[in-house]
Amino acid sequence: MVVERTRPATIVDARSAYLRRVCNRFACDRFVGRRPAVDVTVVGYNDVPTAAMADLATVRTPIEDMGAIAVRMLINQMAGHEIRSVRLAPNLIVRASSAPPRWA
Repeated sequence: MVVERTRPATIVDARSAYLRRVCNRFACDRFVGRRPAVDVTVVGYNDVPTAAMADLATVRTPIEDMGAIAVRMLINQMAGHEIRSVRLAPNLIVRASSAPPRWA
């Protein structure tokens, strides 16, 4: 899908491992027309170990907390207690693949 914009995109959301591999310097230069960490921020998801090795900015989700809360909720539900929705905040891990917007 092509989206017309008045300003160039400043971030590439690389949520999957495949997209992270594709969104390297060559791919961004050639297909997006932007340079990673200069014109555009490339961001991964879940802060996998390879993100740190590649100096990729990422969104870290509290996976261990999510699992612990899910277990407690299941135990409470099985005991007949009411289940409430829980929101957990992710953290943005800024690394070398991030850049400020050009118009900021």
